[in-house]
Amino acid sequence: MRKRICLGLVLLLCWMSCAGAEIVSFDYAYSTDLPTVHYEIFRLGDTPCLWRDRTLAQPVDAETLVALEEIVERFEMRSWDGFDRSNPYVMDGEMFRLDIVFADGTEVHATGDNAFPQHYREAVAAITTLLQDLPEESDGTVPGTYRYEGEGFGGDFTLTLLEDGTYTFYEGLLSSYMGGGEWSMEQRFIYLSEANGLSLYNTLIPMKDTLVFVAEGSDGFLYVQVPDGGRFVRVQDTASE
Repeated sequence: MRKRICLGLVLLLCWMSCAGAEIVSFDYAYSTDLPTVHYEIFRLGDTPCLWRDRTLAQPVDAETLVALEEIVERFEMRSWDGFDRSNPYVMDGEMFRLDIVFADGTEVHATGDNAFPQHYREAVAAITTLLQDLPEESDGTVPGTYRYEGEGFGGDFTLTLLEDGTYTFYEGLLSSYMGGGEWSMEQRFIYLSEANGLSLYNTLIPMKDTLVFVAEGSDGFLYVQVPDGGRFVRVQDTASE
């Protein structure tokens, strides 16, 4: 029987160490025949955020981060380091990958294919319950018109994402360029690909009624220099045109 592997639970935490926080990064991937489940916690400026599959990112409070750290310690996940086993006799089952970096410089790297370290089931259940039970703050709606919070080029800088997968932007009254192209969303990122004469590629993170600019890997815009973490706030919904 052919083994089917789909992306399951992926959890990526990446934030600067702060008081009481021992985890610097946490990356957990789980795959099975069940439908995809995907969790990611990441730092957006000074704000830790959660992204769950098919929803927008949302801020996460310090209590949740502390609870996650407690799970790691309670189930002795540090002891998983170096675990790398597989069971070739099971054709349809589960696979996992775990990478953790702690503030003290120690790391945990573990992987298994139908073979798991001690307390694995209990740890996964606790992590899933912790993050799945957090209330969602958005219905996942992305299309709409957004206005840049900073100063535009002689007026409002607006960005419109349409339901048909195209977008336009206009940096202000002094701009002689009307931008536009195609947008797509993969995991927690929105990718803009310019098609109006310029080769501009930009990345944003969608949150509730907000698009946050990601400078890394982005070309930026023509007249307005948007900094990393610059925000575009929704001003109206839009339909496809």
